[in-house]
Amino acid sequence: MFLGFGGIAKQNGIHPKCIGRVADHVHLLLSMPTTMGMAKAIPLIKSGSSAWIHQSFRELRNFGWQHGTVHSV
Repeated sequence: MFLGFGGIAKQNGIHPKCIGRVADHVHLLLSMPTTMGMAKAIPLIKSGSSAWIHQSFRELRNFGWQHGTVHSV
């Protein structure tokens, strides 16, 4: 699953430094272009990774991220 997150991030000019997960959420440490804010980066990663999960894991076709995010800079 980490390869999916990393690939989605890189496709959007975002460089993942560290990706970790626990049972019910994911932690990402990202390096982003100075022209891209969190309000743009997080939806790109969430929508891209959701599509990747649906395509890669048919049994997770009902998967969806929760609304909203918590982040710090």
